[in-house]
Amino acid sequence: MKKSFLPILLVAFLFMNSSAQYLSSSKMSGIGVPFFQAGIFRTFQESVEDSLRLVRIYFQIINDDLTFLMQEDSYQADVEFDIYVTNKSKEFVFNRTVNKQIKTPHYEETNSRQLANTFHTDILLKPDNYDLIITALDKNNNNQVNRKI
Repeated sequence: MKKSFLPILLVAFLFMNSSAQYLSSSKMSGIGVPFFQAGIFRTFQESVEDSLRLVRIYFQIINDDLTFLMQEDSYQADVEFDIYVTNKSKEFVFNRTVNKQIKTPHYEETNSRQLANTFHTDILLKPDNYDLIITALDKNNNNQVNRKI
């Protein structure tokens, strides 16, 4: 029984080690700026007019990268995501502002690196190559971070 347990333990250790490297955080995370991750998912949905495609944009930010302020009976962080889309010629195509509010009753959760807040927004675009710039603004301390995708 002990001999079969050792290979399982070795495989588990290798898996944990490789996933820890993949999930490592940026040096910008945890230094008081609203560092965030973002991802884009194209779909195959088409509308009848103009052959538009649905594009879903996800962004995620952990509590520790936000500034929480005490509000009555909870702690509150306000974050704004500005999304700008340009085409190959650098011409404006689309923009949207998404405001989110995160509340927690416990102070310890405001400094948590395990609590991730995930948001998304959908946009319709014609098939083409685009540049996407997302800016996260922590509205409680006015710090911001830009990401180009």
